[in-house]
Amino acid sequence: MKTYEIGFTLLELVIVVAVISILAALSVYNYQNYIVKAQVNSILAELKGGKLQYELILNSASVFGVRSFTVENVFLNKKSNFCLYKVYEPIDGVSAPAFECKILGKASSALSDRVIYFDRDLNGNWKCRYSLDFIPKFKQEACL
Repeated sequence: MKTYEIGFTLLELVIVVAVISILAALSVYNYQNYIVKAQVNSILAELKGGKLQYELILNSASVFGVRSFTVENVFLNKKSNFCLYKVYEPIDGVSAPAFECKILGKASSALSDRVIYFDRDLNGNWKCRYSLDFIPKFKQEACL
């Protein structure tokens, strides 16, 4: 009478565990990158919200009827999840920067203490730029 053994060898189990570990490590890395990119997108969306009011203040048509370039007047949230904002008054219609977002510790450590700027040129065109220490893979190409 023949007897058959059913089961896996130790080597087969070790190989399966190694493959699962590699897949898990790649997944965690990709997930962390996704979180950082989502935080950058959230910051850019908050900054974009202030552009219209900035233009209104610049052209003396502010909702408040004032010509004061402050965080409150351009409707940027002082209690942002990720940023400490600064707003700069234009000089001869040019603002470089108009807005500044210093990224706080609530954001991912890959972003912490880095800065995103929104600049406005004389023609009213906006662009963003990043601090020199900003990690290139997290920069958004079309940020406006």
